Amino acid sequence: MDEQESILQAISRMITTEIERPHVLICADQATGTTSYLGPFPDGLSALVAADEQERQDQLHAPGDAFVYTVAPLYRP
Repeated sequence: MDEQESILQAISRMITTEIERPHVLICADQATGTTSYLGPFPDGLSALVAADEQERQDQLHAPGDAFVYTVAPLYRP
């Protein structure tokens, strides 16, 4: 295995470990400056699914409002 393959494998392990951590969904309302947090979710994929659902719900109830959704891992203090 050459150095490039070794680096790619290390990055892949880090990404896999990161996505398996608990995550939160951060919802920022650009019009009001309000930020809310949902979760924790068991992993990154679950948080992404929640972000997609939250975006759909927000568009149904407040079309045209500008929300920004961010998914972030949780780390132990």
